[in-house]
Amino acid sequence: MLNFLKSVRRGSANAAPGAAPVATALARVPDGLTVENDVLIGANDRLYIYQGAHKIWDQARGARPIPQEAVNAFDANLRSRRAACERRKIPWCHLLAPDKQTVAHADYPLDEVHSVGRTIDASARDCLWPADHLGANDYYLTDSHWCPSGQVIVAGLLLERWGLDRAAYEARDLPGRMKIRGFHGDLGVKLDPKRKERVAMLPPNPQISRASNGIEKTGNEGIVEVLTNRDPCVRQTLLAFGDSFTRVMLPVLSEIFEVVVFCRTRYLHPEVLDMVRPDVCLTQNLERYFATTDADENAVPFFMVPHHKGRSPVYTPESLDIVTAAFSHGSPRHAALLERLR
Repeated sequence: MLNFLKSVRRGSANAAPGAAPVATALARVPDGLTVENDVLIGANDRLYIYQGAHKIWDQARGARPIPQEAVNAFDANLRSRRAACERRKIPWCHLLAPDKQTVAHADYPLDEVHSVGRTIDASARDCLWPADHLGANDYYLTDSHWCPSGQVIVAGLLLERWGLDRAAYEARDLPGRMKIRGFHGDLGVKLDPKRKERVAMLPPNPQISRASNGIEKTGNEGIVEVLTNRDPCVRQTLLAFGDSFTRVMLPVLSEIFEVVVFCRTRYLHPEVLDMVRPDVCLTQNLERYFATTDADENAVPFFMVPHHKGRSPVYTPESLDIVTAAFSHGSPRHAALLERLR
């Protein structure tokens, strides 16, 4: 693993030099922090979410205790997810993604950052907590997510958990294929003027196709994405349930797996396991979402989620064909999809 991490970091090119100047007309909040439009501007021009819907600044100060109900639901979910995947003989891992301030804490305006992931000792709860494998430059400067170098590190850790050592070995080469490009992060675009950075990213791969249920413009919950790769590291299917931290990893994960099925949800949906019948399964949630963890048994059937949220899926004919095939394991449609890829 040490060699894997060294290889990845040699390929990382997320760099502060060349970033645009810090925005002017900054508002000063009562405690003296530099904040504009709910963006906290840390040292070295590193941007963080200030509060957001989950009160991140308060969490980082340790001012928002974790509800015991969330801890209980988290533990119950891990037990039920392991049982569900073991019954189906599917390797599984839960990924608890560290928030940016947990890893890039040196530029954050607190002497000590309170971390939910470290508080609950996530590594002892049958899941992957990758904070100690990541550095500040594995997160974007102008965005709240981990950047491609961090995504490759996390993907390598997951592959080793699943026993896919050969794929982990091949994934080490991904940073060498990345190209430097300009990038406006989700925090940089909230400043005036907008902040931009230069970062190493994977170029488009003509071997990879992407299909979705078309609800991205109306919200997050219930998004479906299916990515297929004609020339993957392993001819296996990954089923991933998670939030935006998994979604931004899809370009990396689709370089590795033949088929990646992503469902934007906080739950594991057993009915989707049976539709997709993946070779490996990932569930994931972000550190700041931990306080609102809910039991899987309360989940609405996944394909009903958009309707409960007042969103209407919009498929192109090609996307409908691919998504239908991916969720119909064992059917002639699914066999035809794999035949086209192979």
